[in-house]
Amino acid sequence: MKTSVLEVLADDGTPLHVRCHQPLRPADRTLLLAHGASEHGGRYTHVARFLTEKGWNVVLPDHRGHGRSGGTPMYVPDFDEYARDLETVRESLGLVPSCTAVAGHSMGGLVAIRHQQCYHGRNVALAILSPLLGIRVAIPSWKLALGHAVRWVHPLYAFESDIKIEETTRGEAAIERRKNDPLMHHHVTAGWFFAVREAMLRAWKDAEKIDLPVLAMQAAEEFVVDPDVVEPWLETVASQDRTFRLFEGMYHELHNEPEWVENVTYLHDWLDARLPAGPAAEAPDFTACIAACRARTAERRHEVDVAEPEETVVAETAVAG
Repeated sequence: MKTSVLEVLADDGTPLHVRCHQPLRPADRTLLLAHGASEHGGRYTHVARFLTEKGWNVVLPDHRGHGRSGGTPMYVPDFDEYARDLETVRESLGLVPSCTAVAGHSMGGLVAIRHQQCYHGRNVALAILSPLLGIRVAIPSWKLALGHAVRWVHPLYAFESDIKIEETTRGEAAIERRKNDPLMHHHVTAGWFFAVREAMLRAWKDAEKIDLPVLAMQAAEEFVVDPDVVEPWLETVASQDRTFRLFEGMYHELHNEPEWVENVTYLHDWLDARLPAGPAAEAPDFTACIAACRARTAERRHEVDVAEPEETVVAETAVAG
């Protein structure tokens, strides 16, 4: 596997850290993969390695406010900013819709859903793993009331996350890696929490906009998202090619479970049936896409530096403060 690290500038100038994994032999299909809340794309390197060996390019951006990307940690005023960022990454890399699939885990599943609903026709298949379509974590009433109260006054107010690491996966090695990962966040902001709630409502309201093949892989032993709402949501989408599978006995992070190879194999086989290797002649050379993306980012940075150097410094100072 060959890995390239890029920086893509979001529409508002926020730098997005992007990992691009490709097989040693050129591949003509790409999976755009969205990670979950509080984590980053680096936690999916083993998944990328597996898929590149099967002939996929894998693009793993860090969401804004996550990992090595810019932005306020664990905050967005509007959840659809994540979907816009995902589209910006896709456009910046010049990914051809007919050769691109999108997938997402947990919050990333909701991002992938909103990307398809907001940017129709950009992908040929959608896969969601334990998607955030409902919240399973019990939120104390006092914390919910406090969140409502401070949302408009202090949207960046941070609450400690109630998710226990041991309830995300049964994989002991994955648990240890997460505990020792300096890029992980352990809080959420009031603004982010309510932005997520609004996005879940939109995902249900706009379900008819999902008319491409959809796979929903859901862990049965859930402590994070609500596993009981995924299949009902899937039944409301417009697509006639929809697959639901419940993974009995498994925890939230299906890609980090002891059975992760079998789980990712299931994901790959479903994707491969809908986007087989060599699907279209218009697939661009991925290495050339990476080079062009770097050039576009450098050009945008130069334009900002030349046009508004003082305003840029002020904006960065405000964010840092």
